[in-house]
Amino acid sequence: MKLAATVGLPVAPVEFRTIEDMTFLLVERYDRIRRQTSGGESTVERVHQEDFCQALGIVPETKYQKEGGPSLKDCFHLLPEVSRTPVIDLTQLLDAVIFNYMVGNNDAHGKNISKLYLGAGT
Repeated sequence: MKLAATVGLPVAPVEFRTIEDMTFLLVERYDRIRRQTSGGESTVERVHQEDFCQALGIVPETKYQKEGGPSLKDCFHLLPEVSRTPVIDLTQLLDAVIFNYMVGNNDAHGKNISKLYLGAGT
């Protein structure tokens, strides 16, 4: 994910942490927005997100294309229907597909790609 961020892909911030003798990857939630209230307090708001299996009505057990999950064609056809900025979203999906291919990530299935809904029509 750090490499993806380095090449400009939108990814959640990550960092390695160690507690006692256990090292783990801490991933910041991508579906939360921090805001300041008028009183100066910090709040966290949940952003609605939907993965491609959900958006296409595919059960999680068939998340992989070979099991009946969404194909890249399905994902690329979905975005113009649900996006307020389809050209940007299609470009980002294509960039992610190319990146995953280049680094050998074969786990970029329909449950691991999501669309954020930031407001009406997005």
